[in-house]
Amino acid sequence: MSVRMQSTGSCSARFENQFSHAGINQTTHQILLCVDVSVSILLPGFRTGTQVTNSFAVAETVIVGEVPDSYTYFDSGNPVEEDAFEYSINNG
Repeated sequence: MSVRMQSTGSCSARFENQFSHAGINQTTHQILLCVDVSVSILLPGFRTGTQVTNSFAVAETVIVGEVPDSYTYFDSGNPVEEDAFEYSINNG
């Protein structure tokens, strides 16, 4: 018994920029190639398909800024004014 199968597919690609925090006054910039591939298999009386998406880094660089003389980081969920006031009282 022989069965004939046929596959069909298409793909699309696009470039995306991504910036992320890399330290004090440093930012990582990535250029990504995002590829979407859609593939279908055709059999007599049956069809199935899937879609696969993947990203590849094409280029990456770290953008470095000037490091300040002093640095304070607030991440408590409170408004910045409250944290800054408490910091200045306790460390003044």
